[in-house]
Amino acid sequence: MGVGTHLGSGTEIGDDTVVGTGVEVGPFCVIGAGATVSDGATLEQGVVLMPRVQIGPGTAVGSRTVVDTGAVVGAGCVLGTDAHIGENVRIGIDVRVGPRSIVGGGDGRRRATEEHEAPPPTTLGDRVRLGEGARVGSGAAIGNSTVIDDGCSIAGGAQVGWQARVAAKVRIGPRAAVGDRTRLEADCVVHGTVGRTCRLGR
Repeated sequence: MGVGTHLGSGTEIGDDTVVGTGVEVGPFCVIGAGATVSDGATLEQGVVLMPRVQIGPGTAVGSRTVVDTGAVVGAGCVLGTDAHIGENVRIGIDVRVGPRSIVGGGDGRRRATEEHEAPPPTTLGDRVRLGEGARVGSGAAIGNSTVIDDGCSIAGGAQVGWQARVAAKVRIGPRAAVGDRTRLEADCVVHGTVGRTCRLGR
């Protein structure tokens, strides 16, 4: 455990865990075996990091958020309260995930002893902004600097390019593709492919 790190009361830390310098861990957190919490990170009250999670330098994880097994969160990110980051998720640098959002599917209730196959990787690129209550399914990929507004649903296997803008409550279906710099207006439903630099209304 690094210099200047503070652990709140009731926090549990598993074996082979690495906690860097200047880390703030709130009360009643759980840090699973083999997890890494890098320098300057903050975990608020009741955060759960499952085994082998990696939290990047300076990243802040909001209260009661769950980060599932093997997920990797880059430097300088903010994960909002009550969010769920699923197994095998990869989050880039300087990403914002809104409160009550789900990335990578699941609800965090699977038992650690349960046999299962790891889900396909789910990726949020650098500087992605994901709004409150948004959902990104397993195997989806969101490109760099894309903004996904509140209440959107990106189904499993969907692809959204870089610098796209997805307005509130948009639904993007399984394995759909949205091109770079495309703008989807509020309440759109997308199945299939939308090309680059398009603008799609209701």
